Amino acid sequence: PLPNGTQSNSDSAALVEYKAQCQDLQKRLAQAEQHVLELQQAQLQTVQHEEDIQEQYAQKEARLLQAAAEEHEREMTRLQESHQAQLELAWQEQEQEAAQRQDDYDQLQQMYQTTQEQLRQLEASQTGHIHDLQKS
Repeated sequence: PLPNGTQSNSDSAALVEYKAQCQDLQKRLAQAEQHVLELQQAQLQTVQHEEDIQEQYAQKEARLLQAAAEEHEREMTRLQESHQAQLELAWQEQEQEAAQRQDDYDQLQQMYQTTQEQLRQLEASQTGHIHDLQKS
C-alpha cells in the first residue's frame, strides 16, 4: 500500500488476478468434490448391484439344490417301491412254489398209500389162492 492507504495499479491487478485464481480453484474444488460424491454414489450402486447379483445367484443355487434334492428323493422312493414290488413278487413266487411242492408231496404220499393198499390186497389175494391150491 501507498502511504496514503491506496494501492498501486499493479497491486490491484495482482489482487484481482489472485481473486480470480482463488475463485477458479474454489470452482475446481467444488467440481472435484462433486465428482468424488458421484464416484462414491456410483461405487455404492455397483456394490449394491453386485450384492443383488450374488443374492440372486445364491437363491438360484438354493432352488437348484432343492430341486435336485427333491428329484433325488423321488428317485429313491421310486427305487424303494420297485424293490418292494420285486420282493413281494419273489415272496409270492416262493409261496406258490412251496404250495406246489406240498401238493406234489401230498400226491406222492397218496400214491404211496394207494400202492401200499394195493400191495396188501394183492398179497392177501395171492395168499388166498395159495391156500385154495393147497386144499385141492
